[in-house]
Formats: sequence, C-alpha cells, structure tokens
Amino acid sequence: MGTILVFRDGERTAQCRIALDSGERILVELDADGIAITQVSPPEGTRRLLFRADPETVARISSGLFDTEKSPAASPLQVLVPFLLRLPSAEIVRRALTDAAAEVS
Repeated sequence: MGTILVFRDGERTAQCRIALDSGERILVELDADGIAITQVSPPEGTRRLLFRADPETVARISSGLFDTEKSPAASPLQVLVPFLLRLPSAEIVRRALTDAAAEVS
C-alpha cells in the first residue's frame, strides 16, 4: 500500500503526493479544470503526465468508487486517494484511470 506524503483539500484546488509501493511518486492535482496525475522523479523533479481528465469525468470515476450512503460529503480527492494508494506503480495508475475514463465516457 502506498503512503500519503502531502494531502491538501481546499475549496479551489486539491493536491496529494503519494509514494507508491514501487518507490515511484505521483502528484494528484484537482482544480476547476479537472484532474492531473503526474509521476514525479526525484531528485531533479522530472515530471511525466500519467492522466488528465475534465471535471465531469472525475465526478463519474469518483461516483463509481464511492458509496454515497456511507459518507455523502466526501470530495473527489478523498475518494480517489484510497484507490490510488492500492495501486503498486505509476504505470498501473495510468492504465487504471485511462480504463476508468473510457468506461464512464
């Protein structure tokens, strides 16, 4: 299971940095334009975009991962992070979200 390094869930933007089991690090950013998930390679901070989606796609993916009866007020970041923590590598994150976006489109 991955590790949360940073978690910020604000009204206008939300961000989470995760260390995956593989040792790779990802940055999850949500804002009014949707979501961007980037692999960040330390120490130089090289970035590779893994996934990007608009707010509607993020909402559809989130609703498929979440039981609104248990916690109706969860934010998209609060829904997506537990899912992402279970994925072992950046490539699997990319494939899982690309497949999920195709399913909800």
